Amino acid sequence: MLVLTSISFFTLASCDNDSSDGDSDLKGTNYKVSTGDFTFYANKEKYTDLETLRGDDTLCQIETKVVKVKREGNNLTIDISKPKNCDVEFEVVWNGTILESFPMQAHLYIHPTSNNCTDQDEKEIKVLILDLEEVLKDLDASYIENTNFTIKESCRLVDIVCAENCDVTITN
Repeated sequence: MLVLTSISFFTLASCDNDSSDGDSDLKGTNYKVSTGDFTFYANKEKYTDLETLRGDDTLCQIETKVVKVKREGNNLTIDISKPKNCDVEFEVVWNGTILESFPMQAHLYIHPTSNNCTDQDEKEIKVLILDLEEVLKDLDASYIENTNFTIKESCRLVDIVCAENCDVTITN
């Protein structure tokens, strides 16, 4: 009995309560950065909601499509095709996590919102420019510099991987 008790004690004492799986996150910190072109959210719950409802018709009332992603240093430029005569607002949502792989990775959702958008036939390009140091304000600049980004469309099942200084045009 003493042997079993000793084994149990050492097993419990050696367990690490840190549930980290090699990822760095903001530990529950939520924030929002508003610009004239989009609103950036660092919000795990909002990200999870988009992940759960991704591509669902109830989530997406308008048709948009990411057509190009380009990164130059700490600027990430996202070109989005949207209905021309619709006032579309874009949300960029991050779950607050950097995957500490090599290279490090972060995932951002692009989510469009609009009211009373009836004529969606004619399209135009909206350009969103994310200053990564501004929107990822709680991260060290060296993390941002060494992170690749995946842009996920909330209304379509499309992911665009932007590795290093990328220049990706989507043709589908």
